[in-house]
Amino acid sequence: MRERHVLIEVKNLTAEYESGTVFLSGKAVPVAGQSRAGAEVIGCRVYHCWYKLSEPPCEGCPIEFAGYKQIKKNVVEGENFVCHFGIDGKKGIHLFEVRLLGQKGAMGPPSNRVKIIIKE
Repeated sequence: MRERHVLIEVKNLTAEYESGTVFLSGKAVPVAGQSRAGAEVIGCRVYHCWYKLSEPPCEGCPIEFAGYKQIKKNVVEGENFVCHFGIDGKKGIHLFEVRLLGQKGAMGPPSNRVKIIIKE
C-alpha cells in the first residue's frame, strides 16, 4: 500500500507557554514542488519530549520523542498554522515538533523543532 502524505508542511514553527498552555504557530506551505490543491488538513500531531533543566540535550543531537498528542480540529487558516493545548507545566526543557494530518491517515513532513523552557 502506498504511504499517504499531506502536501502541506509547517515551516518556521514557534512556541510560547503561558499558564499551562502551549501556543504553537507557523506557516502552512506546500511541500516543495507541490500545490495546495486537494490537500485537506484535518488536524495535527504534536510530538513532545521533556528534559531536566540540569540535563539538556546537546544541540544537533538526535531527539527521541516520547509520545504525541493528536489534535483533530482546524489548525490551518490560509497560510497560517495555529494550535494550542495544555501540558502539565513540569519544570524543564520541553521540545515540540508538528506534522499536519490529512484524510485516511495521511501525514505531512515534520516541522522544525521548537523549545520551551519552564523554570518555575
